[in-house]
Amino acid sequence: MITVNADLPLRSVGELVTYAKANADKLSFASAGLGSAVHLEGEYVMNDNGARMIHVPYKSDAEAMREVAVGTVEVGMTTAQFAIPLIATGKVRRWPSMGSPGWTACRAYRPWRRST
Repeated sequence: MITVNADLPLRSVGELVTYAKANADKLSFASAGLGSAVHLEGEYVMNDNGARMIHVPYKSDAEAMREVAVGTVEVGMTTAQFAIPLIATGKVRRWPSMGSPGWTACRAYRPWRRST
């Protein structure tokens, strides 16, 4: 799941990609560690779209999402269970990214390839 700090004025994955292309290496994205599935998801999204962001690895999804929520990093790649509580409080916004949104809490959100 792709998440962004709520203070970022981006409302879609398309806007995120456009912004990341125009501001190469000025945005950073958090994940639960170097080589983790969510890190590779972020690299895939960037590679697939020609965008560039700086990867900031954390020890866990919880740490990564905390830093997205407070604005230390602008973008987070995480699994839904760590994003949903912060989405509910309005501290982060989200876009499901790689698969179909089968989980009840995410059914209203389409995968990123279909969102752009």
